[in-house]
Amino acid sequence: MALDTHISIPAAQAMLDALGDLFDPGGSPGEIHVFEGVPNADAAVTPAGALLAILTLSATAFGAASSASPSVITAAAITNETSAVAGGEAGCFWAGAVATPETMATGYIQGTAGTASTDLVFDDATIVLGGTVAITAWTISMPTT
Repeated sequence: MALDTHISIPAAQAMLDALGDLFDPGGSPGEIHVFEGVPNADAAVTPAGALLAILTLSATAFGAASSASPSVITAAAITNETSAVAGGEAGCFWAGAVATPETMATGYIQGTAGTASTDLVFDDATIVLGGTVAITAWTISMPTT
């Protein structure tokens, strides 16, 4: 196990650009599924909490990675969910490519969700059944050290 591994900024950029490209498979745009509870340790496995909402990413989900350290990618516009599938408190998200709309084929990333100090930021983490769900910001970073 590497304890003091460092990567260059260009390597971090390449990794993030490759991750962002996974959400743009050329078919349906990627999706973000929002759940109650906490994310799994394995991003390929659906979180255990109740599914609250499904939001659609732009056809080009992320812009190019920044040259900063850490390098970041920022999501393009994310379509609001206009009719949440359940009510509850957003706790985590699972995002990836879709097989058919609203059916995740491959999950690529999971993280925490809420209104502040979380991986995915909402305007309101309390989701109401049938209500509108809007994501305020989503960035992914790749540290170099």
